[in-house]
Amino acid sequence: FAWFAWIPFTLFYLLWKAPRADFWRLCLPLFAGMTIALACYVILPTGLDLRPYRVYGSDLFAQAVRMLYATDTPLNVCPSIHCQSTACMAIAFSGSTLTKQRPWLKAAAWVWAAIICASTVFTKQHSIIDVVCGLALAAVWGVILYGPWKKRQD
Repeated sequence: FAWFAWIPFTLFYLLWKAPRADFWRLCLPLFAGMTIALACYVILPTGLDLRPYRVYGSDLFAQAVRMLYATDTPLNVCPSIHCQSTACMAIAFSGSTLTKQRPWLKAAAWVWAAIICASTVFTKQHSIIDVVCGLALAAVWGVILYGPWKKRQD
């Protein structure tokens, strides 16, 4: 569920606090990556059969997992849009001029991204293959937008 807060937080934070170019360098890989992932789903629909038949327990975490399973079906999972967009957010923070003065912000973004990506595997939303493919898609955009040949505007 953290993913649903992470996306608008990052978009609005970069929109309001960072130079406009930093915001647009997030939007391009985020939206293009999601579009590429959706095209992959149309060409080769994927699905997972990892989830248990039933989630036992009445505690808060069991209820959260049941709600997650009810809202997020295990179809069209590779590449993982969750992981692709999460990595794009972390890349955008890392490449932003905001992190030049606040290196802890860059570290926090990468830790949060790692937690979100790991949680998709632990909650059986995605397999490791889905995660790797999603991260690879984000990495391609990271190289294109923040590669060594690009000049930073400070």
